[in-house]
Amino acid sequence: MRGYGDTLTPMYVMAGSVVINIVLDPILIFGFQNNPLFGLLGARGIETWLFGLTGYAGSGIAGAAIATVFSRALAFGVGLVVMFRGNRGVKIRLRKMVPSLSFARKVVDIGVPASVEGTARSLSINLLLVVIAAFPESVVAAYGIGTRIFSVIFLPALAVSQGVETMTGQNIGAGKLDRAAETNNFGARAMLVGLTLLGALVLIAPEPIAAIFTDDPAVVAQSATFLRYSALSFGFIGVMRAYTGGFRGAGKTMVAAVISLVSLGLVRLPIAWLGAAALGTIGLWIAFPISNLAGGIVAYLWFKRGTWREQDLTESNAGADVAGAETSMDD
Repeated sequence: MRGYGDTLTPMYVMAGSVVINIVLDPILIFGFQNNPLFGLLGARGIETWLFGLTGYAGSGIAGAAIATVFSRALAFGVGLVVMFRGNRGVKIRLRKMVPSLSFARKVVDIGVPASVEGTARSLSINLLLVVIAAFPESVVAAYGIGTRIFSVIFLPALAVSQGVETMTGQNIGAGKLDRAAETNNFGARAMLVGLTLLGALVLIAPEPIAAIFTDDPAVVAQSATFLRYSALSFGFIGVMRAYTGGFRGAGKTMVAAVISLVSLGLVRLPIAWLGAAALGTIGLWIAFPISNLAGGIVAYLWFKRGTWREQDLTESNAGADVAGAETSMDD
């Protein structure tokens, strides 16, 4: 649906899933007898008349897993209902759900590199823990806090990346390659300015931001140092995300994956490893701005080459109808 241009419906479905997860988590983790949520609301005993589950003591981590699986499964069901009804622009028709090996091969060719890109990001975070494990616990904790702050800061970059991806695909399909290029360039400029400004705010007050997550002075100090080194490079992450979104929209998912691998695997990890050995924690932290800068520059230069203009996703007859889905605003 995002590819079709409807980003609101997936957002609503996922937002509903998140809200349900938030409601279920404290209940399934802590149960009812000692639930901090009920205590906070002044509603101790509400379970007696509302649930009749006074004796349920919660399932801990397993409860969190159950809440997540249930909320995601519910979102999956709602998504299917929306697409089978077809009143949001895309409709699944069972009579056209005919298997097509050629179409499946095209989907796999496009999708596998995108999976590699996501896997590379996750692996880079976890492989860095091997390097960081040699440092005191305050450094390990600072790394965890820093990555959480990054995840919040980069939410706009993820949103712009998805928007650029959709608009690039639509413009290429319409034969408007120059407009597709301007979409990418505008997204990159907006992210460079916007995230750099956010980074400047982080640079001004790194200690108070880190103190939101911990009251340990050593951890706050290390987190603040981490943020000081990385903050002004946030904009280049936005540049990389904007252009990799454009590559994905053009069907060049392998290029997007390679750019991520270069930034995270060939730049960040080796610099962190060698820098940590030579300079200690400073060498570890400088790996982040360097890799962010490298990722943004590589993405920009690769996009300027224009090879994305050569992609043709309409070579075969295996279109949306063969896959079982049609776009229909009138149904």
